[in-house]
Amino acid sequence: MLEARQLWKRYGSTVALQDCTLTLRPGRILGLLGPNGAGKTTLLRILSGILPPDSGAVLFEGEPLQRKHLQQLGYLPEERGLYRRLRVGEQLLYLARLRGLDAVQARQAVFGWLERLGAQEWYRRRVEELSKGMQQKVQLVAALVHHPRVLLLDEPTSGLDPINASELGELLRELRSEGRAIVLSTHRMEQVEEFCDDVVLLHRGRVLLQGEVREIKRRWGRDTLTVEFSGDLTAVLSSFPNVRILSQTSGRLELRWSTPDPSPQAFLRLALEHAELHAFRWSEPSMREIFLDVVTAHEAAQ
Repeated sequence: MLEARQLWKRYGSTVALQDCTLTLRPGRILGLLGPNGAGKTTLLRILSGILPPDSGAVLFEGEPLQRKHLQQLGYLPEERGLYRRLRVGEQLLYLARLRGLDAVQARQAVFGWLERLGAQEWYRRRVEELSKGMQQKVQLVAALVHHPRVLLLDEPTSGLDPINASELGELLRELRSEGRAIVLSTHRMEQVEEFCDDVVLLHRGRVLLQGEVREIKRRWGRDTLTVEFSGDLTAVLSSFPNVRILSQTSGRLELRWSTPDPSPQAFLRLALEHAELHAFRWSEPSMREIFLDVVTAHEAAQ
């Protein structure tokens, strides 16, 4: 539905995007993952038509992105883009009219989305009276009010408490089931695993890895062992110098296997001789671990 081809963007001597290519498909959520300064916001602004690329192209259903396509896009910026002294209702109605809705359609859409997000009582309140999380919800309504087919969301859970963040996750799944194409930009790795079908890993403006989340994790293999125990496993760890310790706290270890020899079973057998094991789990690597591996390998190759 939306495609970026070999995008480059510079700000003076700073290269924000380098040869960036990705494809967004309907009915799927693509996680745009990377640390602060990776180029995520620049990429979203180009995809939404706000910024032009220095080179490369953005295509909407095979056509170069044009003004006529912008009605199909909904963009939630990371920064607040609301008029603080306006009332929520009049601001959303104004933005809906800018998106091409007539007065009746705009009113129905605004009330519908506020009700869906449990925010009807905010209609007559000024934006400056709302908390950061409430403002984020209003801005989300502004991105959704014209029923776009493509959603570009830049850090949408910023300012949301865990309950509202969970509600947003449910909304994203509903929108995906309706066939919307969604980009979820975040630096929080766990959100990609929770919400996304596909992922693009950005680092210093360059795409280091992209594909389906399940396939990427399968490709990395099931190589992490988590052990919960009582006792001391220091002597056991010294017997496995090639096993990498990912995290270590009192009573809990997370270990990475890079080769099948020695086996995790050998580690567990020896651990049973030195401590009482309460639980152990052999699992896929997290997106955080994969991202760190990819970035470390990229930096070492430079």
